[in-house]
Amino acid sequence: MSSSDEIFFKKGADETDAVAQSTQVWIDFYHVPTGNSVFFKGLISAFSDNFQSNWNPVQVYGRMDPIVTFQNTTRTIFMDWAVVASSKDEAVDNLRKCGRLFSMLYPTYAEKSSSNVLNAATINAGPLFKVRFANLVQDVSNATSIDDALRAGGGPTVAASRMLSIPPRAEKGGLLGAIDGFSYRPNFELGAYIESGEIYAKEVILSCNITVLHTHAMGWETDNNELRQGAFPYGQSSSEEAEKPSVRLREPPNSSVTNSGQQVPEEPTDLDDRTNEVRNQQLTQAAVDRFVLGGGGE
Repeated sequence: MSSSDEIFFKKGADETDAVAQSTQVWIDFYHVPTGNSVFFKGLISAFSDNFQSNWNPVQVYGRMDPIVTFQNTTRTIFMDWAVVASSKDEAVDNLRKCGRLFSMLYPTYAEKSSSNVLNAATINAGPLFKVRFANLVQDVSNATSIDDALRAGGGPTVAASRMLSIPPRAEKGGLLGAIDGFSYRPNFELGAYIESGEIYAKEVILSCNITVLHTHAMGWETDNNELRQGAFPYGQSSSEEAEKPSVRLREPPNSSVTNSGQQVPEEPTDLDDRTNEVRNQQLTQAAVDRFVLGGGGE
């Protein structure tokens, strides 16, 4: 298969194929040392993106609080996803994909030896990955032009793909990281294809932890207080309208009393306006519910 054809799943095979085709959401693993890749439908069941700042505390005699020195900020990603099959052929192909993915956890060696030799040879490269999952796992720094990306092969970059309306491959738009392993859990409750002493599960649950290795500058510029990578981490620019400070609601003023002893009504506030708006929406929705349930109104 060519790099431009292998990303697409079998059209019309089942509903999950149609969803993967229409949404263009899948999980793509690119093995940096060999250039091999494996991809799955984006049937994510659990996802967490963890950012942690590490500090070195030093306790000082007579001081209640430690003196802390910043070390670094790390990012780790956890993904859990389902690999499903609607036919035996797809189940066999899924097992082949899983086997290829697991083999990517091993390094490349500079010396060629017999497959039966267990002694360690010289390691040429460690098993680093590039991973891409929609906009949640991507390299936001890749801004190569469309022409350069297409001439270089491997698919367009993230920026070019947005203009072309096609998703980038992990080779160009993937997030570099080290994966500590994969968990393979067949769900035999949903059944399996069994033939000639071989079992092919209809559903397999895979999961992994990724330690992200940043390939672009991180942090803030001191002269303009701007991010060094404005689209980090999910491809959204830091200059979006949503990033502007919101207007705080005014505290409702207290009622005042005139010299005649009469109480002056409070002025309407932003909070009052917001409350009235919510109340009107609730009344409107209640009227709609009565209309639908009552078959046309009172």
